[in-house]
Amino acid sequence: MIFTAVSGAELTLKDITLQFAPKYGVQAFDGSVILDGVEIKGCTYGAVLVNGGTVTVKDLILGYNGEGANNGIELDKGSAQGNPKLIMDGTFITYEKENAVRVASNSNVTTFEIENTENTVNKVFVADKNVVLTDANDNIISESSIDKDGVTATTDEAEKVVLTIVAADSTKSIVVDKDSVITEETVKNNVSLAEDQTIDGFYADSAYETAFDFSKAISANTTIYVKVALVDDTDDVTPPTDDTTDPSEEEEVVPSEEVEGEKDETPKTGVVSFAGVAIAILAIGTVSLVALKRKDA
Repeated sequence: MIFTAVSGAELTLKDITLQFAPKYGVQAFDGSVILDGVEIKGCTYGAVLVNGGTVTVKDLILGYNGEGANNGIELDKGSAQGNPKLIMDGTFITYEKENAVRVASNSNVTTFEIENTENTVNKVFVADKNVVLTDANDNIISESSIDKDGVTATTDEAEKVVLTIVAADSTKSIVVDKDSVITEETVKNNVSLAEDQTIDGFYADSAYETAFDFSKAISANTTIYVKVALVDDTDDVTPPTDDTTDPSEEEEVVPSEEVEGEKDETPKTGVVSFAGVAIAILAIGTVSLVALKRKDA
């Protein structure tokens, strides 16, 4: 160990990096350890051993620690007198998703305690024989099964279960209260679709044969399969018209003033037209009068 807090001791580690320890980076052996601005990586057995003591996470970053498998925070009880306790009171970033928080399988631990304060960003829950680390939106960052039988957890939180949502090639897991009723909206909010995709149903099986019953509460870890389909955009296509006329056969209408290069200089007011009519009438009258005089002669 690099640091160990024995019975009655209170150890605060702040703004420090622990690495390459031959066993664990830090141990709470019936004592108390506060991790604030601490990074732990490259330790042989694991990052943190909560051996019957209490560890409080305020600001912790974990890299890879362990042999063969990653081992982040290990809840254990060897020859220690108390039960291990983990208090989440800030942020916990882990670059390894495996065993970020785990219960030791070969130990004397039968009971451990989890506490999530009001100030914490990341939380730790026990959900149906699993220890899960979550982000601020209850999305699961890491999940480790409790392999030892007869181990119980003490917490002020409501019992949790894991809800896994499978949509196309994506899978997302969140924690929800045990015996709660899940809504379609909850599932939709946890599904990311492409612009050309839409939801085509919610099912209890991967073959999409049994519709998921949203009216029933879930009491154990549950998986919902979301059927994804392509958006039908046929309604956006403009239907063809009945006009089959070939545009090349349409007669081009040429304005009269452009025929043979001539330009119509006639005013558009209509005054000249009326004057022409009057002159024509006068001429006809004169011709008629001359004809009558000749006849009388």
